[in-house]
Amino acid sequence: METAQENKDWGLVHTPNGEWVYEYNVEFVTDEIGTIYQYLAKKQGKELPLYRKSENLFLCYRCQLEALGLGKPRALHHKSNDVENNDNQ
Repeated sequence: METAQENKDWGLVHTPNGEWVYEYNVEFVTDEIGTIYQYLAKKQGKELPLYRKSENLFLCYRCQLEALGLGKPRALHHKSNDVENNDNQ
């Protein structure tokens, strides 16, 4: 039986080092959010590489964010997620 993740039609993202990865393995962040993430990583004594995709858009690997205890920025959450989260409190 397929899981929900296997059933989705995920797109591929071309990384700067030439590999193709599924989009659910990366997180797209703005310059401002990326700077905050790098600051928080530095406070933990770690490094978080960001890879430029466009003028104000970067990507980083989701597994690196999880290792730092960082999640998706609240500003990028879908509005319906915020409503659901408020209903559960």
